[in-house]
Amino acid sequence: MKAYSWIGLIVAALMLPGSVGAFAPASDPAAVAMARRMLGHLGGADRWAQARWMYVREQAHARGAPAVVVWEYWRRLDQPAWWGRSSAADGRVLRLMKMTPTEAWTWREGVLTEQSRESLQEQIGWWHQEIYTMYHRLAREDGGLRLSKTGDFRLSLIDDASGRGLGWFEVDGDGSVVKWSTRYGNDGVEYVYGRPADFANGLRLPRWGSYVDGRWRFEYVDASLHTGAMPTPFERPPST
Repeated sequence: MKAYSWIGLIVAALMLPGSVGAFAPASDPAAVAMARRMLGHLGGADRWAQARWMYVREQAHARGAPAVVVWEYWRRLDQPAWWGRSSAADGRVLRLMKMTPTEAWTWREGVLTEQSRESLQEQIGWWHQEIYTMYHRLAREDGGLRLSKTGDFRLSLIDDASGRGLGWFEVDGDGSVVKWSTRYGNDGVEYVYGRPADFANGLRLPRWGSYVDGRWRFEYVDASLHTGAMPTPFERPPST
């Protein structure tokens, strides 16, 4: 196994950085109210704040792909780590993926590919502004976040220490999420979402989501938040 021991030196800096219980002082009170309304519509701030990890299963379709695939994700909300597995309709495993602070790899069609240091660092940086992590950070009222209302329905999120924009939500008047926009490296990421649906233990999420240009569309099948330790979803496979 290829290990990135160097990354251990910066893991602490990459954990959720802010104090808990109060957003950055410069936050707009109207934006804070919008964030709280949104979290209430997602099942409640307490539920998201207490969760340590999340499970999601969705049916997804990439534009031009011949068939729908099932994706499952196990995502840590309290530190950078996630696992992903895609399967065909007949249950055949198509792809496995893993990212933790010490390793990142992808398995596809029997071939195991190690991710580069640069890719791992980029994925860890991305984790801080991934939408589920952001729900968790908002629920904790992370002091590293500065919130600003930049439109009638727009909630913008800023890293308070650097002033860097992390992304924005479009939030309907009832608190439901309409859009989420952020960046992955140099690429823009923008999703539009459907009306909410109920999942396990009071969790609510939009029933479906799509890239604004339709390149990737998905529908949630199952979703749950968990407060205990996350099990290892699958072991590292051999390369054949």
